Order: sequence, then structure tokens, then C-alpha cells
Amino acid sequence: MPIPRSLLHRDVPTDRDLSLTSGEWPEGLSGELVISAPHPTTFDGPHPFFGEGGIYRLSLRPGTHGASADRFAWRTGKIDSPSARLRAARPDLFTATMMGVQSPFGVVNAANTAPLPWGDRLFATWDVGRPVEIDPVTFEFLGDVGHRDEWNVFEVGPQPILPMVMSTAHPVIDPERNVLWTVNTLWGQLEIVRWDGVGPIRRWPIEGAIIPQSVHTITQTRDYLVVGDCAFKVEPQVLSGGKRTEPANADGPLYLIRKDQLDAAAPGTPVGCTT
Repeated sequence: MPIPRSLLHRDVPTDRDLSLTSGEWPEGLSGELVISAPHPTTFDGPHPFFGEGGIYRLSLRPGTHGASADRFAWRTGKIDSPSARLRAARPDLFTATMMGVQSPFGVVNAANTAPLPWGDRLFATWDVGRPVEIDPVTFEFLGDVGHRDEWNVFEVGPQPILPMVMSTAHPVIDPERNVLWTVNTLWGQLEIVRWDGVGPIRRWPIEGAIIPQSVHTITQTRDYLVVGDCAFKVEPQVLSGGKRTEPANADGPLYLIRKDQLDAAAPGTPVGCTT
């Protein structure tokens, strides 16, 4: 398979009104295709994974968001989070490393990995930060999920404004409870996080659930939350520019946590799991 030329250069994303060049558009198709990615104007350091969050939206029905009746609106935006605003104001204080973008303010929450729709709301996520809410039409930054003091913060160095929160880039929305489930880990201890869409988050430590490396995804069934270890090992010395010294583990645990046990337990109460 040939490598697309677009991989070898970067263009500043721009809004476009697209036309269908061949074939027929399916009748009755509507909705919006939303994509998260690192914004190319903020690529820096050893790789682009920590570029600040960009949002891209393609309307699946022509004539929306200012496009003419025969064209499809492709709209782009860069999330104007506190991280992004501080970095734009003082770029000299931010340093890209193999483990994120560091600064005296703390660690940049890139929010560049996945869009998460929740009814008429839209969130953007990342493995090492709180989910952020954005306006699904204008892409305006609306806020982080939970106050920093409600999360366990991985604070190797001072983080007075921008906390490093070990979470997951792929939270889930529970359709029966209408809540968001995600995780929070600190030095390997797994905690399940629930957010009802307003107010503070709630956390439960999971007994016997140790994450040797990191969590990239949480998923669910009707009765269970499912959390697995991901083959990305966090080594503290990398945060300050050191080299990795250990390979990723050959295997890892998988934990099943009953939702009804979380429902019945007060926040902060340890809850069991099945491995």
C-alpha cells in the first residue's frame, strides 16, 4: 500500500464546503461525523501525539452550517482549553517530552484522541487528562470534567494549574443510567469514576485491581464495566527527559466490575472485581 503524500507534510486545517464528485449520496443520510486529532500547528518535540486537541466535523447532509444546498460542510477547530491558552501566551515555558508537554504550570491536557458524544453534548478525551466538554456546533471550550481536587493527580513535580490525571482516552456513556464511566489510576491502583453530567465526580477504589502499565479503554456490558491493562508503560524518569529502561509487559490483567455494586457503595468505599 503506498504512503499517502499527506503524511509527509502538514497543512493548517481550514473550513471547506465539499462537493460529491462521483456516485450518489445515500438518500435520507444525516448527522455529523466528528473526528479528534492532534492539531498540526502544535506538533512539537519527539512526536506529534501530544499536539493540542483539534476537532473536525463533516456534515452528512448538504446545506448545513453555512454550506450551499449542494455542498457538505467540513468544519475544523482547535480546542481553546486552559492548556492551549497558557501555552499560546508563554510558549517559552512549555517543553515537549516523551511523556507529554511539561511546564511550570503543569502538564498539557492534549484532549486529542477521541470525540465522545453524550446526547446533544460533545466531549474530547485523552489518556493523561480529564475529559473536556466543547460546544458541538462552535467547538468552544466549555470546561473540564470534575475539579482537579476531585481526581487523583500524578504529581511528580509541581502542577499548580494543569494536573496530570491518569485516566483513559475512551470513557463510556451508560445508556441506562445516563452517566459517564471512566477510570483514575495512581501508582497502579485502579479507581472507577462516575460522572452524572453535572457536579462533582465520584470515585471507587477497586480491591485487588492493580494496573501494571496504563489504561487506554474502559468498556461495558449491561451489568459490568470492563477494564484492561494497556501495553504502554509509564516510567517516572521519562517525565524529566530520561530514557525508557523497560519493555512493555508481555501480558496484563483484565478486570470486571459490577455496576450494581458501585451503585450500592458510597463513593470512596472499596468495591470488588473479577479477574
